[in-house]
Amino acid sequence: MLAATRSILNYYWSWRRYLKTQLSTYNRYYNPVGMPKPADTVDSWLIFLTGEMEPKLFARGKSQIFCVARDDERGETMHTIVSDVIATIDDLPTGRRSIDFYDKTTAAIVGTIWIERILIREQQPYSPGVASTLIDIYTRVKTARNAYAR
Repeated sequence: MLAATRSILNYYWSWRRYLKTQLSTYNRYYNPVGMPKPADTVDSWLIFLTGEMEPKLFARGKSQIFCVARDDERGETMHTIVSDVIATIDDLPTGRRSIDFYDKTTAAIVGTIWIERILIREQQPYSPGVASTLIDIYTRVKTARNAYAR
């Protein structure tokens, strides 16, 4: 992996850019310090967490997306949200399981974030009347080994 692109900032902004484009109908929060709770008029939202990365093995990571739904007693809204998220990171018709890896400074595509594994966890309480489902996304970042090849 090209050392100049080994940046958690590049990883974060690549995900942010992708989710903003693909899931624009949802309120999205990125690495919030607390548990966001938008106004009562918003019934669903997403929380992206950059997640775990080991500096020596930067190419491997685990990010997370919390799917959150308010007043969803039968779980129908939650199933829709989870399905929407999965469709953006695991596109079955095209087989696409990757997103572009950008250099934040230049906005150039410098590699690919490959989705290696997705784990959907059991629905959990978020707060009274609000539930969440966590999606773990195991990734591998690949870039050119030198500045002249991609």
